[in-house]
Amino acid sequence: MGKYGVHSGYLKAQNIQKGIATVTFTGGGDGSANVTFKRKFKAAPVVVITPQQRDITGKYSVRNITANGCTIFVDASAVTSTIAVGYIAMDE
Repeated sequence: MGKYGVHSGYLKAQNIQKGIATVTFTGGGDGSANVTFKRKFKAAPVVVITPQQRDITGKYSVRNITANGCTIFVDASAVTSTIAVGYIAMDE
C-alpha cells in the first residue's frame, strides 16, 4: 500500500458519499430513483443500499453505476407510493 499519513507528507483520501433516495413506484410494484453524486468519482464507485423502512420487503438493486450517479431499483409488490432507500458510494 505504501507510505500514507500526514506525518510522512503523504495522504491518501477516499471519496465517500452518502444520501437518501426517494424511490417512486409506478404501478405493478416496480419503483426506481435516479441518484446524482454531489462530486464526480474518478471511475464507477462501489454503491451499497439499504431500505429505510423495515416493513417494506422486496428486491433492491443498483444499476447503471457511473462516476456521476446510479439508479436504484425496487421490486416490492405491496408498495404503491414512495419509500426511502439509503446509499453509500465509495471509490476503490
